[in-house]
Amino acid sequence: MHFLKTTFAIGLLFAANAMPAFARDAPAAPAAEAQTADPSGSFVDEYGTSFDFSLCGETGTDLCGVLTNLEGESATEENLAFVGKQVMQAQQTAPNEWKGSLSAGG
Repeated sequence: MHFLKTTFAIGLLFAANAMPAFARDAPAAPAAEAQTADPSGSFVDEYGTSFDFSLCGETGTDLCGVLTNLEGESATEENLAFVGKQVMQAQQTAPNEWKGSLSAGG
């Protein structure tokens, strides 16, 4: 399970760090629009493990992550059970910033 947690940490770091870069590349927008930036997309780590991120939640501003593929030493029978499932949900705390939790088992 250690490798899976490491992979999720990499995915979470990507979501937290890459999204502001996208916002910097875009033309300046009013503050209201900056809070509703859409960080949806896929992330693939160096091992081939991938996540799909999308906005979710009651207000549509939470960031959810679904594990879409698991490769390498993390691809154990126990960890493969999480493929295709939402393993992350984070609340937006500032424009282009989300904080939340990852869950993979009990």
